[in-house]
Amino acid sequence: MDGERPLTSFALAALLGVLVFSAPVAAQDRPAAAPARVLTGDRVVESSRAPVALAQEFPSPPLYQLLPHDYPYPLIRLCYTYAGICLIPFTIQPGTPCECVASNGVRVSGVCTK
Repeated sequence: MDGERPLTSFALAALLGVLVFSAPVAAQDRPAAAPARVLTGDRVVESSRAPVALAQEFPSPPLYQLLPHDYPYPLIRLCYTYAGICLIPFTIQPGTPCECVASNGVRVSGVCTK
């Protein structure tokens, strides 16, 4: 094998960890399309990183902020009221009474629906 050693599962796991955990830092330092060089043992591996956009796809409104019924983004757990919906902590069980807060500070009672 020309003196090359095969990558072990530990080396592959370490490489994956370096790529995953260094992506946010690398995105600040250079353009996302720039190739990255990672040293694994006696090899240099080049990879081009895709921009990290998973958390940026859907905005997350503040908890209990009243939103319109036709809010276009998915919410994990929501409180449904006559005036709209709001994001609530996912630990609240469906069917539990809840409240949303309107922009003027008025609390609107509702029920957790999903």
